Amino acid sequence: MNDTGVTRESELILRRLSDGFPFAPASASNALWFVAVGAVLLLGVLYVGFMYYKDSRTCRWFFALPLGVLRVALYLLLAFAFFLPAYQTWERTEKRSKVLIVLDVSPSVTAVTDDISQQSGIKTKTRMQKVLDFLTDEKVAFVQKILEKNPVAVYRFGTRLEEEPTEMKAGSPAWTRDEWDAFARYDFKPIALKGLSPAAQTALKASAGWDGDKPGTADWAVAWSNTKEEIDVKDVISAKEVNDIKEKLGKRVDVAKSIMAGTNVADSLRAAIDREASNMVQGIVVFTDGRSNLGSESAFKDLTDKAGKEKIPLFTVAVGEPRENVNITITEIQAPDRAPPDEPFKVIVEADGTGLEKQEVEVRLGLYLPGRDAKVDAPDHEILGKLTFQPGEPPHGMAEFLIDPDKLPETLTEESKKLGKRRQLKQGAWATVAKIARDKREVFPDADHVSPPRVIQVIDRPLRVLLFASAGGIIEYQTLRTLFVREVTQKRAELSICIQSEGGRDGSAVQDLDDPNRLLTRFPDRLDTSGKAPAKPEDKFYNLNEYDLIIAFDPDWSELSADTVKNIQAWVDNLGGGLILVAGPIHTFQLARASEDGRLKPMLDILPVIPDDAVLAGTRGVPRTPRRLKFDPKPTYDVLRLEEGKPDDPVAGWEMFFTDREKLAQGENPKALVSPRRGFYSYYPVKMVKPSADVLASFIDVTERGEPDAKPWLVTGQSPRGRTAFIGSDLRRLSHYSIDYFQRFWIKLARYVSANRDLKASRGRVLLSKEYVSGSPVRVQARLLDPKGQPYEESKLNPKFKVVAYAADGTPLNKQFGPFEMKVKKGGSGFDGYYAGQLIADPRTLPPGDFKYKVVVDVPDSPGDTIEGEFMVKRSDPELDNTRPDYQALVTAASTLEDVKGGIKDPTVFERLKGSEKDPTKVKLAFKLAETEKLMLIPACLDAKQQTLKSRGPVEDLWDKPLKFQAGGQEVVILDVPVTNASLFNGLALLCGYFAALMGSYVGFRFLTAALKVENSSWATPAVGGIVLFTVLLSVFFGAFVARTVPPTYGWVMLPFVLMVGATVFTNLRMDWIPGLAFPGAALALTAVALVGVWVADVRGTSMAGDFAVGGLLLAAVGLLSLEWTGRKLLRLA
Repeated sequence: MNDTGVTRESELILRRLSDGFPFAPASASNALWFVAVGAVLLLGVLYVGFMYYKDSRTCRWFFALPLGVLRVALYLLLAFAFFLPAYQTWERTEKRSKVLIVLDVSPSVTAVTDDISQQSGIKTKTRMQKVLDFLTDEKVAFVQKILEKNPVAVYRFGTRLEEEPTEMKAGSPAWTRDEWDAFARYDFKPIALKGLSPAAQTALKASAGWDGDKPGTADWAVAWSNTKEEIDVKDVISAKEVNDIKEKLGKRVDVAKSIMAGTNVADSLRAAIDREASNMVQGIVVFTDGRSNLGSESAFKDLTDKAGKEKIPLFTVAVGEPRENVNITITEIQAPDRAPPDEPFKVIVEADGTGLEKQEVEVRLGLYLPGRDAKVDAPDHEILGKLTFQPGEPPHGMAEFLIDPDKLPETLTEESKKLGKRRQLKQGAWATVAKIARDKREVFPDADHVSPPRVIQVIDRPLRVLLFASAGGIIEYQTLRTLFVREVTQKRAELSICIQSEGGRDGSAVQDLDDPNRLLTRFPDRLDTSGKAPAKPEDKFYNLNEYDLIIAFDPDWSELSADTVKNIQAWVDNLGGGLILVAGPIHTFQLARASEDGRLKPMLDILPVIPDDAVLAGTRGVPRTPRRLKFDPKPTYDVLRLEEGKPDDPVAGWEMFFTDREKLAQGENPKALVSPRRGFYSYYPVKMVKPSADVLASFIDVTERGEPDAKPWLVTGQSPRGRTAFIGSDLRRLSHYSIDYFQRFWIKLARYVSANRDLKASRGRVLLSKEYVSGSPVRVQARLLDPKGQPYEESKLNPKFKVVAYAADGTPLNKQFGPFEMKVKKGGSGFDGYYAGQLIADPRTLPPGDFKYKVVVDVPDSPGDTIEGEFMVKRSDPELDNTRPDYQALVTAASTLEDVKGGIKDPTVFERLKGSEKDPTKVKLAFKLAETEKLMLIPACLDAKQQTLKSRGPVEDLWDKPLKFQAGGQEVVILDVPVTNASLFNGLALLCGYFAALMGSYVGFRFLTAALKVENSSWATPAVGGIVLFTVLLSVFFGAFVARTVPPTYGWVMLPFVLMVGATVFTNLRMDWIPGLAFPGAALALTAVALVGVWVADVRGTSMAGDFAVGGLLLAAVGLLSLEWTGRKLLRLA
């Protein structure tokens, strides 16, 4: 209640006047009662006067007058009792209005933060902390402004509203931040100390387990309540009081835990309205995120109707930000397991960007030298790249980085000893770590998303080369063989040779090889990636997996079986092998004549061009003059530079070969461009260059009209993993000019084409969330690509996935679930290689916690290869699973501006709240915590009211109530004794003493008067008086002795008892022997029996509690009659 004080008043009333007078109309005045009673009373007075006038003849008038007054007083007392006198009580209450502040203390407010820390490890403020910042802001003074006019009752709620609010009185200071903190987090220490004296609080704080000034959490309250220490400080706090506090605290903990277990906004606020509807509530200000996980959907509408019906304005303040679901995940780093120190290699970073479709982010690739710890140390060098998230589910993007020794700082490289190389990477286990900065809208604790380290072994491993030549390709082959033999000598290469000639087939050809087994009698017809040694050592080199690069010089493709051709395709596409085809006029046409489903179709799939049929095309004869090449260098690889030391010229050296000049002069004669001093005389025609291929050099032919006609001559292509190159003719003319140029060209091209031999190309990826709620579906998507990097046919695959469990440290737990089937998943553009499946995160099989689970999907056509994704399972928590504020619910619940219009005294406040809206019924009192300026207007909307209520209390009749009066500063009540076994025993003992004394005084009186013969003497009356006094004192002291206790009001109880004893003794003494002894004897016997009965009941434990009271009016009437009767007997009146 919001009462400022309750004053109790009472007034004397006569209840008889409320009854209508009989025999009179209902409209008659109640004064008729006074007339009627006055008439009767007058007759009584006249009668008494007449009777005592007659008695005055036998006694003196000054004896008769007091007796007459006693009789008249009795009549007046009876008349007063007839009017039914009573006290009517009234309660006067000064009541004033109040305001409710209701705080949501559920975990979605107390434990959730919306801010994003700009520094790693720095905790941001929770939603509740922001609310308390606002409530304690001295500049805003929100609570203080409300307290200037109204008291404030603060409630907490979660699953329900707490039972009792905490009050702040009007005009009192607002709470401090510490007080608000203690209230919001349910600090149980202030609850335990509430209502205790300072000394008792000090004693309690010194108890075991109090734990100083630390917050009294729920766990603390439970532990402290269970402590066994006895706290009993005399005159301060007893052990029983402490135990009561602990018991109540335990109950409060249970209530608090149940309240904080969830959220029911609507029902909690409705409970506040129901509870406070009669207390002149001027408004309810609720701070909440509005997100309920309990209650019905229609509850907010019902809440609004209830608030409107009770005319209680509801102000809703939304806590929390509706942040977009933005999340960046670095999904994969593709890099070779091994890389040569002197060759560039690629690192590909892939990432998902939920909510970031078509947005570009910067990727930083950190490089760590061998021996450095990528998890602790700073990177030795960083390369910057860009990544754009392409549309998808989720959006996905990749960034490519070229790790080129020539472009890295010299601290990361060393001098190269190889031909044509200047720098090379330091050898050892390098590590790369990708970083993407956290998006400003992303809720993520760190400044960067950091990938796990990807280790790359930089090893100077010899390049494993297979030279494959037909008899017609021997010319170019011979020169190149010499080059690679020298590389073998320098341990920079391993060389095997397969020649399609008689000497090659029987092994009789002399090829300068250190191992005769490397002279193959047939092309390698196996592709074995198991790593097992063959039964015969000489069979080792017939496995394509033993090679990084195949250089084919116009081979006879008819000698290769269909399986062998398929092996070549798989070696390139799946294992990253490199293939260079030097086309020639003898056998290359076989590729042009390959059918779509023929044996050589796989070769056409991996080559960057589709060769033309030179025989059918009718190519013109070999020109008499040389032809130059036109170059189109690509910045991603350095293949065409023949001269080192000229980094700005990607084709340095070629013009020296063509014209003996460093560069082509401006305005050169077109004829000189077509026919240089040196050049090439032929090319193999190409039917088509594939769209994904790069034409690095074109042969400048001449049309019949003499115009330049560029023909593809050097073309490179990228398969899913490996690389291929097509060269339109031999390069022996270049070797004739400069063997160094020739060697640089071939070494660079060979290393470029074979660079991806150890790079694991992506065959797909697994898409799934990082975290799932226990019991919810785990939805898995996987994209599977064929060896060419293209989706499989829709109906070709029936993929499945399995789930493998790991401990938090990555240790396998030997738990595997599945397989689970996946089905084709089509997007807006049709099927794009995606499959979908799901399983339930059943806590029995996938327990929540720190466990990690990997989704594993086998890659088709690649035994042993898998694509994987990782997730965790968290415990189901409806309160925290969805913490997005429900603004719409709070708008629905809020009252309208029209509802508070009457309480706003300042017109400017009304206008500011209304804004541009003309109709105030459409303006909702729904705010956001960040809208400080608007929130400061709320106190101005809360009016203050005061009301005085006078309520009729109970009526207390006087006729049956004991006589009360003040004596010595204490209230004395005559004959109003609480009856217990002991007091009943004491009273009966007193009566026994009285009746025994009565019998003794009678016998003594009779013997004394008989002995003295003074029964009718003049001094008999004084003698009787003395005996009476003696009897009274004897009975009093006897009763006290038997009772063995004297109550505090014993003397006042004895006053009417003395009067009763005196009257009965006097009467008894005037009786004859038989009645004089029979009356007190019988009474004594009955009283003694009752006394024994009370004693027996007390021994048996039977309670005879009750209340004994004698009405004051009854006592007065009996007293007046007794006095008058005694006086008349003394005066011997009739």
